[in-house]
Formats: sequence, C-alpha cells, structure tokens
Amino acid sequence: MKICVIGLGYIGLPTAAMFANAGHQVLGIDKKQAIVDALNKGEILIEEKGLADFIKKPVASGHLTAKTEIEPADVFIVSVPTPITEDKKADMRFVKSATEDILTVLKKGDLVILESTSPIGTVDSLMKPILDKSGLVAGVDYNLGHSPERVIPGQILYELVHNSRVAGGYTLHPPAQSASQSFTRALSKARSTRQMQELQRWQSFRKTLSGMST
Repeated sequence: MKICVIGLGYIGLPTAAMFANAGHQVLGIDKKQAIVDALNKGEILIEEKGLADFIKKPVASGHLTAKTEIEPADVFIVSVPTPITEDKKADMRFVKSATEDILTVLKKGDLVILESTSPIGTVDSLMKPILDKSGLVAGVDYNLGHSPERVIPGQILYELVHNSRVAGGYTLHPPAQSASQSFTRALSKARSTRQMQELQRWQSFRKTLSGMST
C-alpha cells in the first residue's frame, strides 16, 4: 500500500515517518524544493525532538521519499498549513491546492484524509466538490474523511501515537472492500514497533465513517 502525505511540515513529516518506519511505502509531497532535497538526503529543516534520527532509517531503506509533484497512491493524507488571516479566518488555499492535486490522480478505492486543522464543514464544502469533478462518488467509489491533528510541538512523535483522535467522513459500504479497511489491516503490522502501539485513530475510519460527522 502506498501512502502519499501532502505537506512535510511539523505534522506531515512526522506522520510520514511514522508510516514509513512501520514498513509502508510513503511519498511525501511539498512544494518547497529545499524541503524535498533535504529529506531525500536524510535531513530535515525543522526542529522536533527525535525527528532527525527517526527519518534516517526509512529514507535509507527507500520507504520514505519526497517529491514536489503528486503521484498515484492508495492513501492521501493532507497535512498542509491553515494559517489564520488578518480577519481571523483560516486560510484554506493550501488545502484547496492539495485537493486539486489529488483530483489529478484519484482512482476507485482510494482513501483521502484531511489532517490539517480546518473549519467545520471543510470536507463537505471545499474538498468534496473538487474531488467530485473526477466523476467518482465519495462513499461509493472512494473514501473521504477528516481526522484533525492535535499534538504539541516537542512531543509530536509521542502524541501522534497516543492521543485520541476524532474521525468522520464518507466510506465505501459493505460488501465493497474499502481502502479504509485495507489501511487499518496494513497498519496492524506496526503494532510491533514502539512508535505505533496504538492505531485507534485509523481504525476509527472503519468504525465511524458512515456519514460526515463533525
């Protein structure tokens, strides 16, 4: 299973490294060439406890790579910034751009997850209309959901694993084989690693994605 993480900042890069260390093939996408070049050399441009060492093994093994342009994958995780504007609203340009990129490679059975902190209704009002242009139907042809990050800088590697998460969205209906179910089973291999002892945040997609929740 190939996982594509869009945005290699304080949330996206640790998330990508988590899955890569668990043995999954992970492609990180970032528009900044300097970030991409650094990661492909086994280096990082941000400061986060333990992260510099944590990325070295998956980069060396080829499980974690970075590019500036999106490629087809089975799972897409959107972890781009949503900064606050001068009028106290979230700037959703990066989420919109990432979703438009996913549109170009979206296929049946894919799972698309918004991890960025975003206003209520972002998946429904922003992402889904863009992805609808593919001709595919969310919850019928592919999975679409939101599981916002909630971590504290300096403790991200620990909290990505141990913090409880809320998830909601559209999922494929039985008896169809959904990407979210496949994703959950694939991640079960990570239980043997200390970084991935808890997988509730992704298992919740299988259990709770029966309709968009906020």
